[in-house]
Amino acid sequence: MTWHYAEGGAQHGPVDDAEFDRLIAAGVVTPETLVWRAGMAGWQPLREARGLQLHSPAVVQPAPAFASQAPPQPTIDPDAAYARIVAEDRRVRVIDSLRRGWDLVFADPGQSIGVSALVMLTIIGAGLIPCAGSIAQLIATGPLIGGWYLYFLKRIRGQPTEWGDAWAGFSSPMLTQLVLQYIVATVASFALMIPTMVAVFVLFFSTVAAASVDERLAPLALLPIVGLMLVTLAAFAYLTIAWIFALPLIIDKQLPFWPATKLSWRVANRQLLPLLGLLLLSGLVYLVGVLALCVGVLVALPICVAALAYTYEDLFGEPHQAMAEHVGRMEIDARA
Repeated sequence: MTWHYAEGGAQHGPVDDAEFDRLIAAGVVTPETLVWRAGMAGWQPLREARGLQLHSPAVVQPAPAFASQAPPQPTIDPDAAYARIVAEDRRVRVIDSLRRGWDLVFADPGQSIGVSALVMLTIIGAGLIPCAGSIAQLIATGPLIGGWYLYFLKRIRGQPTEWGDAWAGFSSPMLTQLVLQYIVATVASFALMIPTMVAVFVLFFSTVAAASVDERLAPLALLPIVGLMLVTLAAFAYLTIAWIFALPLIIDKQLPFWPATKLSWRVANRQLLPLLGLLLLSGLVYLVGVLALCVGVLVALPICVAALAYTYEDLFGEPHQAMAEHVGRMEIDARA
């Protein structure tokens, strides 16, 4: 069970029961602190939400030495999460996600751009390692992108952040799952390209042979190549969209790579066209960054990742968090 609490005018969480008890013992959470967890109708003071448990908290026994090696338990059930998304008709809001991503980055541009630059430089640096660059980059990219998502999710949820969040994936208990998911996704994409490359090679020489017989046949012979390339591009785009939420689901919800991948695929299938639109507009933002003497990439990519983090939160966040985001946007629009 996870808890959320309000302190210092900000919302914090989720935290598990053990961490919540430590916050109570430390006096951070008091009997009057407003708290919320899944299943509650709304926010309540702790004394009402926990009742007698507040006055007689369970004694936390020290875990055995080998317990730290056990895999963490997922914080959501994939089937229940998907059913909730369908029941609540959660949707991707393309323009709104990009607008909020822009606002989030420029609310603290120094840290947002700095953390993003550290992620990008680490990915590039891993690829430059002599002899093992490709392997190092393949292993490092999943945890780095997961940490990048987690940094912006913490910002969205009002949690404290730091520059070290750029490498949070490497200290996560889900490190192996992050690496595994990225490797599987990369191998699948590469496997998709191999038969296409072979087919294009064969079709190219068939076109040359046809042109040598009759030049008028050359344009017609090129049509299969163009069609095959378009089909491959569409399939590659579909895979990218289908697995777009797998890494944040792993690092944020503690889901193993395969349940995270399947849940991402199921949700993405419901929002295929809006997600395609979000990726295309994000690509346009990235292109503008490249045209701005390439320096603009340092701003464009953080905006794109922040927009995707907001989209993830809209789809997979706790119900009250999604509602709070919606109410907040309505209040801002009303003031405007």
